[in-house]
Amino acid sequence: MAGSVLFGQPEEVIAENIELCYAINAREGFLCFGNLRKTGSLILHFLLPLIPKNGGRQTENVK
Repeated sequence: MAGSVLFGQPEEVIAENIELCYAINAREGFLCFGNLRKTGSLILHFLLPLIPKNGGRQTENVK
């Protein structure tokens, strides 16, 4: 059951989890990926690398 904790959740919930993950990562100094793996949230495994870490503003490769 834990492996599907985020499936079927609204996008806002997933976004909150991503923001929380970054907050935890910044404060505690450990990798998000390792922390999320404990919860089995595979969705975040795939989404996190796609989200810019500069607040969503692209600074390069903009065409």
